[in-house]
Amino acid sequence: MKTTQQIFNFIRLLNLNLNNHSMRTLSNLCFFILFSGMSAFSQKMITTVISAPKVIYNEAGLKISTKEVNCFDEKRNENMVYQMLILENQTSAIINLKAKQELYYDNVCVTCPNDEYDFKYVLDPKEILEGTCDAGNIPSLQIWDHQTNGFYKEVLTDFKLQVVRL
Repeated sequence: MKTTQQIFNFIRLLNLNLNNHSMRTLSNLCFFILFSGMSAFSQKMITTVISAPKVIYNEAGLKISTKEVNCFDEKRNENMVYQMLILENQTSAIINLKAKQELYYDNVCVTCPNDEYDFKYVLDPKEILEGTCDAGNIPSLQIWDHQTNGFYKEVLTDFKLQVVRL
């Protein structure tokens, strides 16, 4: 699929006269097809909260909670359950922190030796960061729990969040 910039470059390259009515109509049709195609590929997620937020860390104005959420992808007919993290700065100062996720699937820690699960966050005063099912979500705020009636059979049996304030 071509990007908008590539289309503009293509039009300039061919020296098309966009003042001409038929060329303007053609270019509008191209843009309509391009943008409707992009929206067709976007995920349609239905979010269902399974459990109320549970506080897992609360020190010096930093509160971290999790809530269990089902994310249903209509296009794929998939149900994925996540533990969504909620990071809340309750102070009037900026908080810098590092969090390591230790994720246990079927009682085996699969992320313990992996530095890819060390995340850094900067929270502005009174800011709340919360994981969501949406494509624009911050991936480190989602902890995959399990898939309902699907291909993946592993289940999150435990997780630990090692928090260090920087």
